[in-house]
Amino acid sequence: MAALLAAAAAGLGPEAAEAQQFRRAVPGAGGCVLQCSNERLAAGRLDDDSVRRSLNACRDQCEGEIRTRFTTGGQDAAAYANCPETALTEAELGELRAASGPPLVMLSSFVWEVRNVLAGRILRRMEVRHQVPTLNEVVSSTRSFVPPGETGGFVIAELGDVTPQLGQTVRIVRVTACALK
Repeated sequence: MAALLAAAAAGLGPEAAEAQQFRRAVPGAGGCVLQCSNERLAAGRLDDDSVRRSLNACRDQCEGEIRTRFTTGGQDAAAYANCPETALTEAELGELRAASGPPLVMLSSFVWEVRNVLAGRILRRMEVRHQVPTLNEVVSSTRSFVPPGETGGFVIAELGDVTPQLGQTVRIVRVTACALK
């Protein structure tokens, strides 16, 4: 149900909504953030505030799991808190897009669960550009921690007033990463 409402909020038709629902119903499809959020939202009401709370809580939980795996693997996740970031090239961004599912606009929230296929790079920040009802463009950004080989979620829980038609204007314009030490 959440997928159908999210697809409708994003201005997608019933076929796209069914595809979103199918993608989430397949074990292992979708990442930790969307699976967690779908479970939380299925049990409660679906409004902007509950979607934001759910996505933020699930992002924090899933990122914590990624950091634990990273630390267990012999690295120190805390050492990358203030690492120097560089923007990905168009080719690198294309690799991420090809390896990852599509971004999702759910009410006024944006989620992209990205599979990091870039060896030696930890994904740290993502910026999106979108229109608001006044048709001005706005840039929103978020941080995450996605080491190579992991799938992590970039969540922007508040895009502002995004109507279903304007939800289609959201586009990823920049992703930054740190070099793996």
